[in-house]
Amino acid sequence: MESQKRQDSCEQWKKTVALIDALPEDVTRKIYNDFILAKKLYDDFQQQIKSECCVRLEYLELTRITKEILKIPSLVDYIRKRDQLFDHYYISHYVEDKNNFKRLGKDESFVLCMLMSLYH
Repeated sequence: MESQKRQDSCEQWKKTVALIDALPEDVTRKIYNDFILAKKLYDDFQQQIKSECCVRLEYLELTRITKEILKIPSLVDYIRKRDQLFDHYYISHYVEDKNNFKRLGKDESFVLCMLMSLYH
């Protein structure tokens, strides 16, 4: 029975791969960017923002991850729906075009505002 389940699972996997391979390249790239890459970036963001570095307001690594997130509109929307702090400072920086830390770039100011709100 267990061997039959594995075989069925393997067959399903092969069918899935065949379907993906049949898709046009632009659709495959969109799926990759919006789901696979986005999930990894979101996980990296969540891990980094909880790190000891961010508690000490060391924002450069989180800024690097955030810049990648900002390139994927569907991921930005996903995070905004789930994280009030992200949404608040996103609106402030990218919709209202405000920059709270005048001597920093917009992305750095955005990240540092979140960290200041979280940890200080």
